[in-house]
Amino acid sequence: MYVWEFDPDFSPEAWFPMWERLRKTKLVNMETRHQRKDGTIFSVEMVGNIVYSEGEEYSFIFVRDITDRKLAEEELQRYRLNLESLVEERTRELVMAKDVAEEASKAKSQFLSSMSHELRTPLNSVLGFSELLASDTEHPMTEDQLDSILYITSSGQHLLSLVNDILDLSKIETGNTDVTIEDLDVKALITEICTMIKPQADTQYITIDNQASNGSGLEMKADYKKVKQVLLNIVSNAIKYNSENGTVTLSAYKTDDGKVRISISDTGDGISEESFHALFEPFNRLGQENSIILGTGIGLTICKQLVELMGGNIGVFHNPDKGMTFWVEFEKA
Repeated sequence: MYVWEFDPDFSPEAWFPMWERLRKTKLVNMETRHQRKDGTIFSVEMVGNIVYSEGEEYSFIFVRDITDRKLAEEELQRYRLNLESLVEERTRELVMAKDVAEEASKAKSQFLSSMSHELRTPLNSVLGFSELLASDTEHPMTEDQLDSILYITSSGQHLLSLVNDILDLSKIETGNTDVTIEDLDVKALITEICTMIKPQADTQYITIDNQASNGSGLEMKADYKKVKQVLLNIVSNAIKYNSENGTVTLSAYKTDDGKVRISISDTGDGISEESFHALFEPFNRLGQENSIILGTGIGLTICKQLVELMGGNIGVFHNPDKGMTFWVEFEKA
C-alpha cells in the first residue's frame, strides 16, 4: 500500500523528493493528513528517519494522530482573533471616551472663561465704589463703617483674584495662551521679583534673601511675563506659608545638564512628601481651606501649566534643615 493511497495531500511526485531529503538529512518531520477507510480525514504528524545496520539501509516512519492538538491550535487561533477584536473595540471606545472628555473639558473651560469675564465687571464696580466710599472726605465714614468697607474690599479682591486665576487656567486649557520665548537675564529677573514682593514680605515680617548675584551672567529661554507670573506666585506662597520671622531665599544656577534653575526656598513647616503630587492639582489647598490664609488653590496648577507651555520643568523638595524649595528650570540661552 502506497502512502498516497491513504494521504489525500500526497502524490507519487511528492514522495520521491521527500525520500531523497530523508536520505540526506536522515530525519524528516512533517504534518499531513490521513484518510480512514470510512473516508474521514484526520491530521497526523509523520517522523521519518534512516538507520543503517550491517550495511543495510532501513527507513522508519512514525505516524501520530494530532487531531486534538490541531483542534487546540484552532481554538487558540479563534481566541487570539476574538481577543484582537475585543482590544480593537475597547480601543475605539477609549478613543471615543477621550474625545468626549476633551470636548467636555473644552466646553468647561469656555464656560469658565465666559463666566469669569461676566463676574469681573460687577466685581470691579463693587471694589471701585468701596474705594470711593472709603476715600470720601465730604461724607466721611465712621470707624465701624470703614472696617466694613475694608472687609468688602478685601473679600472682593480675593474673589477677583480667584476669577482671574480661573480665567488664566481656562485660557491655558483652551490653547488661547500665547508664548513668546526670549533670552532673559536671570539676575535682573530675580532682582525684579524681590523688589515687587518686598511689600508683602514686610507686612508679614519675612526676610527676602536675594542670592541672584550667584546667577550673574546666566541667561535662560522663557516668556518674560509668564515666568514672572510663575515666580511671583511661588514667592508669594513661600511668604504666606512661612514661619514667623522666616526667610525666603531666591537663587539661580546652571544644572549638570546645561539648564538654568531658579529656586525659591522657605523656612515654613511644609507638607509631607506623600502630598507633593497634590500640590499642582486644581482647587486642592491641602487642608488649608478653612485657614486664615487666603488662596484659590489653582495658583500652582497655573504655574505648572505655564512652565510646561514654555518648555520648562517645575518641582519641589524638602530642605535639609527646614521648609521646602520650589524650583523651575528652562533651557540656557
